[in-house]
Amino acid sequence: MASACEAVDPEHLKALLQVLDEVVSNEACFRAFLTHRKEGSAQHACWAHVQNALARDTVNAWCMAFGAWGSNETHWTNVLQSQRNDSLSQRQKRRAAELARKSFREHVSQRLGMSLEKYDAFAASMRDFRNNHTAHRAVAQRHPLPDLSIAARIVLEFDEWLRGWMLPQRFDYPLLRDSAAAYARGASTEVETAMRAVRRADPTRPAPPE
Repeated sequence: MASACEAVDPEHLKALLQVLDEVVSNEACFRAFLTHRKEGSAQHACWAHVQNALARDTVNAWCMAFGAWGSNETHWTNVLQSQRNDSLSQRQKRRAAELARKSFREHVSQRLGMSLEKYDAFAASMRDFRNNHTAHRAVAQRHPLPDLSIAARIVLEFDEWLRGWMLPQRFDYPLLRDSAAAYARGASTEVETAMRAVRRADPTRPAPPE
């Protein structure tokens, strides 16, 4: 199995890691707006639009990596099948991806205390939201926004799982769990600062919560 991972194309891997980073950073900013924005305040309509855009971007990026299997070049199973040395047949690559998928699902189920059925249901909710509300717009369909904190946690667990699964291959990229903590701190400070600046410029706007 290790040989199937050693030859992963570094460009495909880099693209996947950038997508994962987008999920984590967007979710941190989205969460900062949830914390600092007063719900239902008309004066903060601009913040609501920004928050909604962050939610859409988070869902879209997550689905690039974890959406329908085989549907996207940056889907993680496709990245594991990207080979510069084409010594493995497509059947062997597919089998390796199936084993990886089984291993990751078991890992995330154990680490998040989430049954495989609940993981599948969550992934389906992310795909449904993307298909009906972000990439497309279904007039008659209404899907609640999935819990983006769960989406980010899945990404963090995947990042750790991937590093172990791909040994002995290594890649020079910071651990996403460390980046996530920095993103959260930075987003909270920046959002609060921006809202206070708007408050000073227009005193008629409600102040953000202390």
